Amino acid sequence: MNFSIMRVKALFMKELKDYYRNPNVLITFLAPVIFICLLGFIPHKSANLSMFLFNLSLNYGIGFICLPSIAMLIAEEKEKNTLDVLTLSSVTSIEFLISKILLPFSLSLLALLISFISFKINIKYLPEFFIIELMCIISVIIIGATIGMLCDNLTSSSMISIIVLIFIMAIPSFSNANRIFNTAANFLGSYHSNLIIKNITNGYSIFYSKYSLFIVFIWIIIPIFIFILSYNKRQL
Repeated sequence: MNFSIMRVKALFMKELKDYYRNPNVLITFLAPVIFICLLGFIPHKSANLSMFLFNLSLNYGIGFICLPSIAMLIAEEKEKNTLDVLTLSSVTSIEFLISKILLPFSLSLLALLISFISFKINIKYLPEFFIIELMCIISVIIIGATIGMLCDNLTSSSMISIIVLIFIMAIPSFSNANRIFNTAANFLGSYHSNLIIKNITNGYSIFYSKYSLFIVFIWIIIPIFIFILSYNKRQL
């Protein structure tokens, strides 16, 4: 079935109407952006503290804007039985996914820009920085969408998405604590994206750690595959 911009536009307009009727969703989206703005006012004289706060703003912004909100939005569609209507219609999995992620995707990019400006990162790092964080945004959004597709209701999707979010954010922070945390972190895209960002700010190329790039890429491909399978299964 052919991809249709018109169907995506119609679905996105439906999303905007849902946001208007339920402003709590917008608050969920905007709260991390406000938090990132506040992080920029924290004094960070040392380079280590500055990098820690910078990574915190990136992880928090991307994670909390994208993962729980997307999971809950899709689970809500299932509870209202509107997802069944969409899957049985001509709407494809990609069209449905794009319509759901447009707003959080845009807000995540805004959060990235605010972080970049707040922590006075050299502008020459922006292109590589943008590429790796764009990959992270796509990965986290699709993980959230996959959780929403696999969960039966809004409550379970919110609980599981928070657990997954804490898992992928907390383990990289404790990667130096012991061997178990370090081993687990080496399989996480969030850990390797932070490592690539650190390499970039130290003057290395984005391709300095090809293994890290591979892990980040895998965390995009596998969730996309699972999401498309779960969406198409509902069409059968």
